[in-house]
Amino acid sequence: MKRFYVSINVSTLFLLLTALISVGICENINETIDNLFNNCLNNVCDMIQCPPVTECPNGEIINSASLCGCCPLCVSYIEKGELCGQGPTAAASLCKPGLSCNKDTKRCDEQNGPCVEERNHRLSLLENKDYNFTESLWLPECDSNGNFKKKQCKGSKCLCFDENGNRIFGLAERALAENMTCECSREMWKRKNDEGLEWMTSPHEHCDSMGNYDELQCKDEICYCADPITGDPMGEATHIAGFHLLSCYNEETHGKTYLRQCEKQLYRAQSLTYQFHNKGIRILGLVNIACGLDGTFDLKQCQPDRCSCTNKFGASIKSYTKEKSSGITNKMICACARDQNDIETNHARYPLLDCTDLGNFKEYQCFGDECFCVDRDGVQISQTEQLVPEVVGNCIKMDKCLYESSEC
Repeated sequence: MKRFYVSINVSTLFLLLTALISVGICENINETIDNLFNNCLNNVCDMIQCPPVTECPNGEIINSASLCGCCPLCVSYIEKGELCGQGPTAAASLCKPGLSCNKDTKRCDEQNGPCVEERNHRLSLLENKDYNFTESLWLPECDSNGNFKKKQCKGSKCLCFDENGNRIFGLAERALAENMTCECSREMWKRKNDEGLEWMTSPHEHCDSMGNYDELQCKDEICYCADPITGDPMGEATHIAGFHLLSCYNEETHGKTYLRQCEKQLYRAQSLTYQFHNKGIRILGLVNIACGLDGTFDLKQCQPDRCSCTNKFGASIKSYTKEKSSGITNKMICACARDQNDIETNHARYPLLDCTDLGNFKEYQCFGDECFCVDRDGVQISQTEQLVPEVVGNCIKMDKCLYESSEC
């Protein structure tokens, strides 16, 4: 049975305790030990130098998992049937993927939930020799309740998800996603769904492009500098009219007004809709503006008669527009169209993948004679093979099998 331990050199511990006494934090050794190990003094982490943790082959690296939450640790997975939940930190309940800590028995047991179901589905596909799924096929990470964790990394991308496995706002290159948490994205997505028509009838918090909290936040009429991980206020606050006076304000990043162009349009429409709704009147014909949680325009914008893939400024991208009368606008994801636009606009050196006329990633991608299948996020899911007529059909079948399990 695997367990993890926190070790500290005895002489180092003694010197630390002595130092605490010498500066008057505690009057004796016993009181110091009690405060250090049970109450965890507010500044104790400032006195501890954490060793680097870069690898964790049979578990997960959990930040703040050590004593007093000072250091990251490699925490081994707890196997099925073993005790869990025996400590105050998340590390004490780190059951092996596919298991969860049963609250009644305090042991790791088989898990249920949307993430577990998706993970098991994908594992079965890897064992199915009728398909050519790559061994690096994305397997979602599940929380202790069997739901999707906020941040999921697949291929070279990290993305934000809701607990049921739906993509939500928040995206970053994997190499740049070390500090990506998706905390803001998940919280604001939930609030947006809960508030319904009341959403965006007053200023609300912004997420950054990775789904973390923006450093400058406004809620209703009050603005403040915020912790990008937790969103908690950090020392300063002002009326929204003076948000530019905050130390965290950056004109290039935050603009001259807190509400961004998309939000201004949405704010007017939502406020009007909400006011008349409270009077029992339904307004018809208002433009349905869709904004990302950073205040920029969402990937797809729909008018009364058509939908288009757009850039973050709301401009249509190329010819990725479909009339609503076609009956297929609900299938427009526009992730590929936005990727193409961003790569071309920023002159990035990433490979440019092909899109369908809906702005979605084509199920198959070819570079020269080398072809492979991708998922709906543009991540490779098959082995690379030579271009043959069967490739296109196989990729379409794999897409349906991946997203519509009844098709397998």
